[in-house]
Amino acid sequence: MAEAISRPAPRQSPSRSVGCLLGSLAAALVVVLAVAAFITFPLWMPWLSGFFSPWPESPSPTSLDLHSVAMVSATDGWAVGENGTILHYGGSQWAQANSPTGSNLLSVTMESATEGWAVGDHGTILHYTGGQWSVVNSPTTQNLISVAMVSATDGWAVGNHGTILHYVGGQWRAVTSPLPYDLLNVTMVSATNGWAVGDHQILHFTGGNWTVVQAPVNTTLFSVAMVSATEGWAVGDGQILRYSGGQWTQVSDPSSSVLASVAMVSATDGWVVGWSGTILHYGSTT
Repeated sequence: MAEAISRPAPRQSPSRSVGCLLGSLAAALVVVLAVAAFITFPLWMPWLSGFFSPWPESPSPTSLDLHSVAMVSATDGWAVGENGTILHYGGSQWAQANSPTGSNLLSVTMESATEGWAVGDHGTILHYTGGQWSVVNSPTTQNLISVAMVSATDGWAVGNHGTILHYVGGQWRAVTSPLPYDLLNVTMVSATNGWAVGDHQILHFTGGNWTVVQAPVNTTLFSVAMVSATEGWAVGDGQILRYSGGQWTQVSDPSSSVLASVAMVSATDGWVVGWSGTILHYGSTT
């Protein structure tokens, strides 16, 4: 019987060994990258989402906090903020504008491309006219948080400790407030009708005076927007209020978040924004 002869196994070529090694390393690298991506997801996801957001970030000439923005048109706008920061948008980019104050600016409103107002800490009031911002006399040293103009000759500002100022006759005058609590937002329907909201209060301007209106909830309200003299909305600390039929009533809040601002396009279309990226759309069924 012939003896079986064992033959040595064919030796693997060096190139094939290197290929197998590289394949194993690539597979291991994929696993490592997948684990790293999962662990760091909270860090890079906001950056990635910026590419897909309908609100992409625009280059800013400042790193200081900005508190308010007002647009005259799609190509003309202003923003104000910390340490007297004033930015101007001229249609292509935001640029730093000369500011006559170092106080924090909390609210800005523009009547036209050539006329506007800004208010802030320590009673600061700025007027934009003649192509520049300038400080005007203020009857208060309290922080002013919101300003709203009815026209170039008639406007209101509100702030800490119930501060209410009225712009009339070419100057700002202090007006008696019915309550001493902070007022955070003011809006005017007309020269004879307006609303202000704040810490545990709703004020109504009618008949030439500001009066307290009964609120359905005891909470801080940050923003108010009126569609007309008979319909409007207010939002605050987990609350949405509606004004209709001559009274304010509470409306269900689907978010339970702190709601910071409300803006109405019409009686059937509006938006609310708040903490933690909350966005609510009134009139939407989705």
